[in-house]
Amino acid sequence: MQASASGAKVKQTRYTFYSYDKNAAALCFQFREQDGQPTDLSKATVHLVMILNDDNGKQFIPGDNEIEVLSAIQGTAEYVLPDNLLGYEGKVTSYVYLDFSDGTHTDEGRFTFEIKRSLVTDVIPKAGDKYVKDFEDVKAEVQKAADGTIKTASEAGKSIDEASKEVNTAKAEAIKNMHELDISDKNYLLDSKKRVLNPRTSGGASDNSNHTIYHLSEPIPAGAEMTISGKLEITDGAFDNISILFRDENDVSGGHSLMKISDNEFSKTFTLSKTLHKIYIYAGESDKTRGNGVVYTDVKLQPGSLATPWNPNPHEIMTHISDKNYLLDSKKKVIKPRTSGEVSDTTNHTVYHLSEPMPAGAEMTISGKLEITDGDFDAISIYYRGENGISLGHSLMKISDNEFSKTFTLPKALHKIYIYAGESGETRGNGVVYTDVKLQTGSLAAPWNPNPSEIVTQDQYNKLVNAVINLGGEI
Repeated sequence: MQASASGAKVKQTRYTFYSYDKNAAALCFQFREQDGQPTDLSKATVHLVMILNDDNGKQFIPGDNEIEVLSAIQGTAEYVLPDNLLGYEGKVTSYVYLDFSDGTHTDEGRFTFEIKRSLVTDVIPKAGDKYVKDFEDVKAEVQKAADGTIKTASEAGKSIDEASKEVNTAKAEAIKNMHELDISDKNYLLDSKKRVLNPRTSGGASDNSNHTIYHLSEPIPAGAEMTISGKLEITDGAFDNISILFRDENDVSGGHSLMKISDNEFSKTFTLSKTLHKIYIYAGESDKTRGNGVVYTDVKLQPGSLATPWNPNPHEIMTHISDKNYLLDSKKKVIKPRTSGEVSDTTNHTVYHLSEPMPAGAEMTISGKLEITDGDFDAISIYYRGENGISLGHSLMKISDNEFSKTFTLPKALHKIYIYAGESGETRGNGVVYTDVKLQTGSLAAPWNPNPSEIVTQDQYNKLVNAVINLGGEI
């Protein structure tokens, strides 16, 4: 399989692996630059992310040491599928990307393959010296249709030749369907796993609408046939339809649709009249939704006329895998109102140190949660500091539902961050508790996790337990 830096175009490999392919099923990669030359892998780490489509979209992520670089100069690598992956049955969507030692990353592509249960897995005894001399011995007993239904020739009441034709026809149809789905199951919506819309209690009484906004990872051109689908749970009000409005980059309407709710699900195929940038989904019909509440889950926007199971936007998968938190001591910080210092000093802030400097030009996102304990403010200031405390600029972040998030790019290397209890010049009397503050690469905010240096390994934990016990204590 060839991968290149020209983008993450879907590749339908049509590869099929079987559960009996022990130590024999492998993915081989050759990475090339945009000019066609092999990518030098001597200073790169190959990463794979696999989505098990027929197992509720579970992720299977091989360890970096499980992917072998065959030739760094030729840009080739190999990953042998382990037994626990071959035990899965169904379609696998995979993403491959490279991390280089200089901090750069490349998204090398996306591809699919299928894993099927081997016929011999159900026939060969697990003990003894019996072996299969000829696959025809097994074929006479078991015929497995490509749609997953197992039929024996005797059960079907047909000759082996007739059963074989049926299997081959079903297999060809399954491959055709899989191919069609492969090229149309990309989810263009960001942050689409779960959204909670509570009934509105603010705003003017004449504003009787309640909606949430889904942004797209990239614009979709006019004329494209698209399908939106999802699930919902009504928490307040009673309604059996929901409205969806299509918007372009200037928030100009591109039309709307009314979708019928069926078994707590919805689906609609439409053709765009304008380029699409975002979607408004209402808690009911658009002009009658103020008092309604709903939880939307697994919302998906994809090309074509078929609604396939939910999967995250590919960009969010890559971001989640590269979501290292660069801040130290970031789980919880309490800023109390200041009672010391000169009256002229009106600021109140806390300092977050980085585990390592972030280079100039890196795109970063900071996010977190907060609880205001003293004062009244709806925005907070963040100041970026370089080596020796040199100012690199600042941002004002709006607070929304007790959370904040900001993406930025800096002109110089970043060493630490000051976060204020409100806007920087007026924070002396304010108090706030910051939790789950995270600084990560990229433009998306992933869930909080500690800096890797603050995570205790199992070996370190065992040593700590032994030390406590040796001192007469207990865990």
